[in-house]
Amino acid sequence: MDDQDPWGTALTGVPDSVIELAMLCETFSTRVAALADELAKADLSGDDLVLINACLRKAASSSWLVGAVTFGLERRAPEGRCPHFNVVTTAEWIRLFHGDESARMESYECDLEAGHPGPHVSPVFQVRYAPQPVWIRWSGRDRELVELTSCPIDRIGADPNGVDDEACGLPEGHVGRHWYGDN
Repeated sequence: MDDQDPWGTALTGVPDSVIELAMLCETFSTRVAALADELAKADLSGDDLVLINACLRKAASSSWLVGAVTFGLERRAPEGRCPHFNVVTTAEWIRLFHGDESARMESYECDLEAGHPGPHVSPVFQVRYAPQPVWIRWSGRDRELVELTSCPIDRIGADPNGVDDEACGLPEGHVGRHWYGDN
């Protein structure tokens, strides 16, 4: 099928206008709804369900990326936490992690406090060969995957030997409070 989609329409690249993009989204939505109606009637195997789940995750991730790079995305966040989130594209994931999808999440929520100044950040993964964790950092339409040094501030626990000390889960130099697993 070379350069055609499954519906036989030639792929033409990036839409020329917002109206064309809206029409593509409407067509996609209509076709997915029709597919859902047909799947509801079908006798599906466990393998079918796994494949459908993987396809839906890719479609959701792609849709969220469009939203993230055009107008930003927000969702309901725990009190005091930033509501913005972003996604890691398949191309970015493959470049960093050589296709290992096991640790990939559908979305990455900003780990900073609500109303913080500056860019949003979320940890993506600790790459075995990288000295620091990889983070997605974004502000408006600008986004990047970067290695950032972890914040050196530890929360001192009740054990005087430091056994239950916990490191802040944010990058070094972050704004706002330190973040630990329970806050």
